[in-house]
Amino acid sequence: GEADCFIIKLDPYATDPTQTIVYSTYFGGTTGNDYLTAMKVDQAGIAYFTGNTNSNDFPTSGAAYSTTLANLTHAFLTALDTTQDSIYSEIYSTYYGGTTGNESGNGIFQLNGFIYITGFTNSTDLPTVGAFQGSLNGSDDAFVAKFDPTQQGTASLIFASYLGGGAQDWGRDIAADSNGLIYVTGYTLSGDMPYTSTAYESYAGGGDAFLAVINPGSST
Repeated sequence: GEADCFIIKLDPYATDPTQTIVYSTYFGGTTGNDYLTAMKVDQAGIAYFTGNTNSNDFPTSGAAYSTTLANLTHAFLTALDTTQDSIYSEIYSTYYGGTTGNESGNGIFQLNGFIYITGFTNSTDLPTVGAFQGSLNGSDDAFVAKFDPTQQGTASLIFASYLGGGAQDWGRDIAADSNGLIYVTGYTLSGDMPYTSTAYESYAGGGDAFLAVINPGSST
């Protein structure tokens, strides 16, 4: 394609310069542009990354939630094992998006085998599961999604929700804890961004940061 993602793993302690590059690969389709926006790596050497693609042949895995580009640009989620060679390094890779707009993944996190992503969408039919907000509120909303890469197809998406008010909202980063709570931060132009009675403050105007703590078990 015109632009591909790339991943490079370096050993800064290598005494032989030829051994500095441990793992290096392109990752993308042949028909469009693929952009990596966020990555995390675990102690086992598995790289988890997200971004956006408009390639209709973006590399997806057999267990992927979706193997089809349904509109112009989708978010993607990929896990690569940097200790393996060639196609054997791909653990899980999927598109994520609706059919009426565009998506981008902007933040990613992995814990206890689950992979979490956040970003933004302007699709009115983004796939949701157990959502606390089931529809698009503004021109762009943040989204929150949790995947189980050990499951097959649609079963691998175990929680997904819009998060936003009546204007523009973008998820920028995400984390989770051992209790299953999800933490999302980002940027909002919405005066009616969902917030709790214990919130630090309401919308102050001109664009605010936000922090949301989500319980996917109770959709709150």
